[in-house]
Amino acid sequence: MKWSKTNGLIAATLTPFHQDGSVNLDIIGRYVDHLLSIGITQVFVNGTAGEHASLTVEEREAIAERWIKEGKGKLTRIIIQVGTLNLPDSQRLAAHAEAIGADGISVITPCYYAT
Repeated sequence: MKWSKTNGLIAATLTPFHQDGSVNLDIIGRYVDHLLSIGITQVFVNGTAGEHASLTVEEREAIAERWIKEGKGKLTRIIIQVGTLNLPDSQRLAAHAEAIGADGISVITPCYYAT
């Protein structure tokens, strides 16, 4: 990944689910097309709006992979949020995002502080 200035609207994507609570990866291609149809060309995947805290590392990897598969060559920027509450999982997700060709990563701060 190479640092470049970000500007313009970036959609904080939602994670689609099936009725049984499993992640619906199949709809992401249509999600990409919808965003493009309304002029949005950059996405932020697996953030707070995407319910990252309720997903397993494996689910987050699968979601990131699908956004890259469906969005590369169409979207101008795909940023994957890789923050977790433990460093090894965040490192794993960051390495994965780079390996699959994400345009950038983001890391949230911990949602609580030890006292």
